[in-house]
Amino acid sequence: MQATPEFADLRHKLRRFVFPMSAAFLIWYLIYVLLASFAPAFMAIPVVGNINVGLVIGLLQFVTTFV
Repeated sequence: MQATPEFADLRHKLRRFVFPMSAAFLIWYLIYVLLASFAPAFMAIPVVGNINVGLVIGLLQFVTTFV
């Protein structure tokens, strides 16, 4: 079954999706960590009431994980 062209095509499509998405997610996470470390003033900007940019980005991390 692994030698069939259909399986090879499926594996190729999976790799074309998984590797870029993994890289994008890691970059997204790294940006969050770098902002938290080196731009605390930016992360502390209030959005609504006590909710700041850092909290919004942190919650978006959870959303992108589940999506």
